[in-house]
Amino acid sequence: MATPPSSAPSSDATAVVPTAGTTAGAIERGGLLFSWYGDAGSGANGKVANVVSRDGSNLRRIMSDVVGDIRALSWRPDGDLMTFVVRDSAHPDGAIWSAAADGTGAALLYDGVADGCTSVFYPVWSPDGSTLSIVCFVDRDTTHTADLAVLEVATRRQTKLVTYRWPDALDNPARWSHDGSRIAYDVLHWDPTNTFLEGSRIATIDVAGSAKPNDLNKLDSFAASPAWSPDDSFLLYNTYDFGNMTEATVSDLYSMRADGSDVQPFATAAQAGVARIGHAEWDPTGTRIWVAVRLGSDTYHIGWLDPTTKALTILPTIGAGAEPRP
Repeated sequence: MATPPSSAPSSDATAVVPTAGTTAGAIERGGLLFSWYGDAGSGANGKVANVVSRDGSNLRRIMSDVVGDIRALSWRPDGDLMTFVVRDSAHPDGAIWSAAADGTGAALLYDGVADGCTSVFYPVWSPDGSTLSIVCFVDRDTTHTADLAVLEVATRRQTKLVTYRWPDALDNPARWSHDGSRIAYDVLHWDPTNTFLEGSRIATIDVAGSAKPNDLNKLDSFAASPAWSPDDSFLLYNTYDFGNMTEATVSDLYSMRADGSDVQPFATAAQAGVARIGHAEWDPTGTRIWVAVRLGSDTYHIGWLDPTTKALTILPTIGAGAEPRP
C-alpha cells in the first residue's frame, strides 16, 4: 500500500500546489523539476515550471518570465543546464529552450524549422551531455509524421533515426540507455477516426548506424513511457499511456528485459492503493524510482517507489513528470 509521509495530504483538497510567486535561487541537487498547470493567479497559459525538494517541501515556481506553455523538462547530466519545450506565439506547437539550473537565462535553443520540422518536442540528454534525443513533428496537409531524431547541441546538427506516420505516432520522451548506445521509446497507434488509441508498444533503436527499430512488444500491450534500469538490463514501463488514455483506465508498472523478454508486473496500482501509477524515472542515485500517481480523484501526485520493496511514498505535491537534478 502507499505510504504517504506525515506531511502528505489525506485528500486532494489539502494537496500542495504551486503558486504564482517565484523564488530565486538554485535548485538543490536531487531537487525535482516538473511542469504543471498554473494556478488561477499565475497569468500562465497552460503549464508552468516548478521545483520542489525531494520530501515535497520548498515548492516554488521558476521561469515566470517565460511567456508560454512550458513542458517536457529535462536535465543535462551535469545538472547545470535544463532544457524544456515552450509553446508560444512564435512557435505555437513547440520549440526547445534551455536555461541555467536556477531557471535564469531562458532562451530558444532549437526550433527545427531549418530541418523541416513543424515543431520539436521531448528533449532528453544523452549520458555524455553532447546530444539530445528529440521528436520532430511534421504536420502538413493530411500527412502527419513524427521523426525520432538526435540533435548535436554544439552544432545544432539533427540526425533522424526513424520516422512514423499516422496512425502510428510518437508522443512521449525517448530515453537513453546509460551507456549511450540505445534509445527506448513508445509508439502509439490511433484508430481510423483519430479519436482513441488502439494500442501502443515499446521499441529500441541503436543510436549509431542504420539499424531498424527493435519492437519489444505488441500494440495490444498498451505499453508506454519506458525507463532503463541503472545497469541497462531491463526497462520499466506503464500500461495505458497517461496523456492519451482515459483517466478511468487503470495503469500499472511492468518490467521486461532489454530484449523484450521476461515481462513481469513490477508495481500495480491496486497493490499500491492508488488509481493509476506510471511515468517511471530512476533517480540518479538508483535508490528511488520517481513516478506519477493518481489517487481517487483526477489529480496526480509526485511519488517514488523503493526499487527493492516496491513501497510507494506519495509527496504532497500535485504534478507529474518529476526530473531530479543530478
